[in-house]
Amino acid sequence: MFKAKQILWAGLLFSVIQLSAIAEEYTDGPAAMFGISWTAEQHFSRSQFDELDEMFVKLSESQTRFDDGRWPIAGFTGGIVDFFIAHKDWEWMKGNIAAWREHNNLSAAAAIVEAQFWITYAWNARGEGYANTVAPEGWKLFQERLEKAREVLDESKNYASHSPLWYDKYLAIAVAQGWSRGEVQSLFDEAIAKEPYFYGHYFSLTRYLQPRWHGSYSEIEEFAKQAARVTRDIEGTSLYARIYWYLNQLEPVDFKLFEDSQASWPSMRKGFDDLMARYPKSYWNMNNFAAFACRAGDPDVYWPLRAEFEGREFHMAWPSNLAIEICDERMKDGAADF
Repeated sequence: MFKAKQILWAGLLFSVIQLSAIAEEYTDGPAAMFGISWTAEQHFSRSQFDELDEMFVKLSESQTRFDDGRWPIAGFTGGIVDFFIAHKDWEWMKGNIAAWREHNNLSAAAAIVEAQFWITYAWNARGEGYANTVAPEGWKLFQERLEKAREVLDESKNYASHSPLWYDKYLAIAVAQGWSRGEVQSLFDEAIAKEPYFYGHYFSLTRYLQPRWHGSYSEIEEFAKQAARVTRDIEGTSLYARIYWYLNQLEPVDFKLFEDSQASWPSMRKGFDDLMARYPKSYWNMNNFAAFACRAGDPDVYWPLRAEFEGREFHMAWPSNLAIEICDERMKDGAADF
């Protein structure tokens, strides 16, 4: 079955190359991360193991950030996960990873991708519904596959844990398995001791602290303030804004950040000001800053931003129920009643 797909992709190779080239031109927003994810996905689908390892090493060693401040290495497994989910040819993918591990038995990238494979495979068995919708057999497979992911990470720690992605996958397991707060905190502390400025670590703990998982909005508020304090030397207070930005992405479309959580708009505004000062070329950050100003009913912030990114709109920054034209209308007469 997979060979047939490879033949089809070969016929589309020119289009693939074109898309990849287009993606590489972008250094801001989703398109920038897509360029990394797409390239890794293509290498994986073609069993190009040396290219994957070389790409992973270069991304890991680079200190370069995208224009919006994100780390390019954060996109390495994104496209491969999309590949897993789109094809669900689990046996072929497991065999492809096994071949990669045999080709380079000390590949940090292969170990991390294998752990991600088992995490994705676990969620495939569980499904995305509430706990009471999961079949007993689904729970059994979910836990077995998460344990496999954990074994892969444990066995590779001495040569793969230099990468923040190793901790990223382990923290994902901790959330899914419902570790205690103390256990998760210990893992998180270990992760940031190695790389204190990798946003993914903070996002993983934010997810853990969601009320739907293992925490509360008051705990998220305390965590966001603490995260901003410990990263202040490099990030200012921008991590406060990033954490709530991420939380808003996790919640359903009817979630009202400034009403349903303990997010402070003055603190978030200061965080975005620091973010823009550090990454002034990012129109992605600017669009999101304006979208949150709209949510908060702050036309004094909204309109200067709106004028600055005119013609450089990122519509992905604006949710389906809060398009740019809606915010333009709401902000016309000052703060709106939300």
